Amino acid sequence: MDALLRSTLGSCLGDALERLAWPATVSEHTSLEGPSILITEPDQTTPVVLAIAVPPSRSPFDDVVRDRARSVASRLHVPWVLVTSFRRTVLYSVDNITRRRAPEELVVTQVGGPDVLSVDDVMIAAHRVGATESLRQCLATVRDGAPVTPEKAPFLIGRLTNLFDELLACTDRSDHQTVAVERFGTSVLGYALLSQRYAETLPPLQVPYGTRSRGLLLDLLGAYLREANRQGHQLFPESLADVVVPPERELLFASVATDLVHLVENIRLERFNTEEIQTVVDAVLLWCARVRQTPVPTIDAIDLAIMASPLADLPHQSEPRILEIGSTLGMFGVRTRLLLPRAETCVFAATDLEERQTLLRASGQLAERDEVAVLRSIADSQRPWDVVCAAFTHTVDAYQLRTLLEAIDLTDTGVVVLYLPLRVLRDASFAEFRRTVVDHFDVRWVFTADAEPLAEPDNGVCCLILSLVREGASQEPSNFGFIRVALSSLIPPAASLRTFTLDRAERLRVFLRYLLSSERGKINDEVVVRRVARSTLHLRSTDDHAGWDDLIVPPDVIANILRSLSGKLRPLHELGDAFSGIRTGANDVLAPDVGEIADGDLEDRYWQRTLSDGRQVDNTVITSADELSSIAGIPSADRRLLLLPDDRSQLEGTHIHTLLERAERDGVHTRTSVRGRDAWWHLEEPPTPHVIVPKQQRQRWLITTNPAHAFITDACIGVTLNDPMLADAVSIWMNSTLGLFLSELVQTSDHVADVTVRDVKEFLVPTEEILRSIDTRKFKDLLYRPQHTLADEYGTDDADVVRPSMVRRDRRRLDRLFMEELFGMTEEEQRWVYRFALAWRGSQTNVRHLANALAAQISLQQRIQPMWQWYAPRMEQLPQGTVRSILLPDGVTRAEHAQSMFTHQVSLFRGAKKGDVIDCSTADEAELITILANLGKRAIDLPVDAPLLAEVLPLVQQFAQRVDAAIADVLQIVPGDLREAVRTQIRHVMVS
Repeated sequence: MDALLRSTLGSCLGDALERLAWPATVSEHTSLEGPSILITEPDQTTPVVLAIAVPPSRSPFDDVVRDRARSVASRLHVPWVLVTSFRRTVLYSVDNITRRRAPEELVVTQVGGPDVLSVDDVMIAAHRVGATESLRQCLATVRDGAPVTPEKAPFLIGRLTNLFDELLACTDRSDHQTVAVERFGTSVLGYALLSQRYAETLPPLQVPYGTRSRGLLLDLLGAYLREANRQGHQLFPESLADVVVPPERELLFASVATDLVHLVENIRLERFNTEEIQTVVDAVLLWCARVRQTPVPTIDAIDLAIMASPLADLPHQSEPRILEIGSTLGMFGVRTRLLLPRAETCVFAATDLEERQTLLRASGQLAERDEVAVLRSIADSQRPWDVVCAAFTHTVDAYQLRTLLEAIDLTDTGVVVLYLPLRVLRDASFAEFRRTVVDHFDVRWVFTADAEPLAEPDNGVCCLILSLVREGASQEPSNFGFIRVALSSLIPPAASLRTFTLDRAERLRVFLRYLLSSERGKINDEVVVRRVARSTLHLRSTDDHAGWDDLIVPPDVIANILRSLSGKLRPLHELGDAFSGIRTGANDVLAPDVGEIADGDLEDRYWQRTLSDGRQVDNTVITSADELSSIAGIPSADRRLLLLPDDRSQLEGTHIHTLLERAERDGVHTRTSVRGRDAWWHLEEPPTPHVIVPKQQRQRWLITTNPAHAFITDACIGVTLNDPMLADAVSIWMNSTLGLFLSELVQTSDHVADVTVRDVKEFLVPTEEILRSIDTRKFKDLLYRPQHTLADEYGTDDADVVRPSMVRRDRRRLDRLFMEELFGMTEEEQRWVYRFALAWRGSQTNVRHLANALAAQISLQQRIQPMWQWYAPRMEQLPQGTVRSILLPDGVTRAEHAQSMFTHQVSLFRGAKKGDVIDCSTADEAELITILANLGKRAIDLPVDAPLLAEVLPLVQQFAQRVDAAIADVLQIVPGDLREAVRTQIRHVMVS
């Protein structure tokens, strides 16, 4: 073994030095302590590094190995010792080892390597590259000069999280084993911290050196934890035996677990201050959340919520009661107590695991339960709460979330802070939750961010700040804020979880004042702030599909996307025709499979045909979307369409005739599906599509070419192109993410099929010039590989999580061609294309998003300002009593100005039915009301004085004319059947 270790190490060191371009020499050295390798610089007699390798199942931090190497290095006057297990490489300072310095001073650097289990594994090409790279990085530290000694807390964090990673790598990484390893690691760390605080009653962890049995190791550690439980420390599990390790990794697991025990028992708390221990524990818990893919709100997100809530306005001596629920891990309470030291914080922990995490979070001092209390049942609370912070950053049950809001006991001034997936603002499944919110609470803020997420790992999280509805209180508008830049670039970063400086608090206050500095919101490169009336949210909540997601989407994003595509797209029906496939009415007879054809010896002239170029092909017919698996591949359809003459006498004496007779004896000809044809067996030869679009696209998005010249049934939609040579380019475009996004942007309402003939005809495709410029040969790998689910293509099926970096490489290469090279989209715009492409799957029309985008385009290109920017300020500046306010009833579709015998009137219509009539004192007043009502404005303010009316009316008339002309211009990209709905919505945006 020693010879194999030495030869493998020498080979890898040689490669590392070559990559490093360091002309040092490698030589072997043998002593009583074992074989090692020396690295000597040119023109030097004293070696600079002594390297030693240990088996992958042994730790390079092992004291025995380290001291043995130091002994050799001291005799040879070598300043640095390098120990590698090939899984991890560690560089030590010989002088600091001799002086018995602190552990963090002994280690110069440590670098992870490949996941190898034996020395033989190292010689596998990919593993050898990883092992060589870890050696190269350590040697680069030596070559580039004196290393810097790491601080205690970061060193300990690195060691702990590395060991936890190694433990997890020993399991199958299933959800159950991830939780088991987390329980194991946090229990060992927690016990080590407790045993040093209660040294008289809790013995320190001790594991015999060289323990190789996983079962024995877990039993020993379990005994310590059971003893701690017996003494009243109930946060520990009774057993650790649920950690399951494959036989080939048991030795590695035992080595790593032993290393962890030795590490935590060598932590001397007297060497660490409270803040350092807290930092270590915080990092360990964040590791736990990361491996379980549980997003945890960031410090910035928590501080922003605290400062945006009434907590920021409370005096320093206040004693609010705060309850935390979910994945904040006690962080909200910790941050609040920095501002309000007398706050009473409590964390709801429904399981032992959550309780252990909470107590670990409590300052890293497990005995001090008074800082963050633990609540096992919400019903145990005897008094109402001032603040409830709940974080459900995974998919949550909408009913449970709604029940929480209805059942929680709050004070009259109570506030709720929620960290939730963005889908709660969008999905119909959360409609009841949104109704509960607007029925019981005022929505003070809805925050989300793009450049810097509100949670790590980033799962697309929004923050809602709600306050109880109070009788008689003024109804302030709700604020929807989208932060487009990194929040850390606007406010000073937090030094740690346990520090909250006055400067940081003040900068947050300034930032929030900036967000609210305009009563009409903000849209710029830094933030988007929408101020929405509570009545508007109520109206939105009456419809299950009317979400709030468009209120947080920057309207200029889709507008910029559409502007970059302007003039370069046209509907597909301009390049060809779309049609639904045939209905045979009797596939079992008229579309037999190849087995039935062979068994019945059916004549080939009826299931084959000759193409115009003389080739003979089968009458392949596609009867299901499942028969299409790739964009340009041959379909896996085994049915052949029988094209039979309508004259039965021409079939006499054929096997086909026998087939028809047998079918008629079975009553096939009496089926409703074929009874309408004169000859039930006769089908006209259907057109052969150049592009095939399956109607069912629920789990995937696939449009194919037709290399087999197949026919299609009504399971698909066919496209025949005026120029068949464009088929590959058209299908590539339609399969791209940008094609998917545009198809969904102009889709109609839900229907039985995911795609209709109308959708295909209105599909927006590039101009012929662009299509002809696409070199489809570059995307051969994408064209011919099977297309599975969208989750497989994009790395997730969650629109809140998707990022360009997660997309499959060949698909991303295609998307980059269209988004970046052809249409010049920014990174932000590309991210939104991916989000919308997944978010709009299976949803109703996205008229609001499209209308907001087109309204933003009108404002930018036509320089037409929405009325809230110029009309509303004029009305607000008028003295009290000089403005008339009119609220039009719901359902008004148009208004007409008429003059009666005595006065001017405005008649309101609901469709063709005349409804209410508004009496006006002057013609100008009636005309102004008519114009605003026809623009879609429902809450109308207008001046009473005739001179002011005469001044405002021409401005509104000009605005209406310009808006109508601009809308007609931008609607060219919108399909005809959607234009009226989009026009109405754009008018609503422009006059709101």
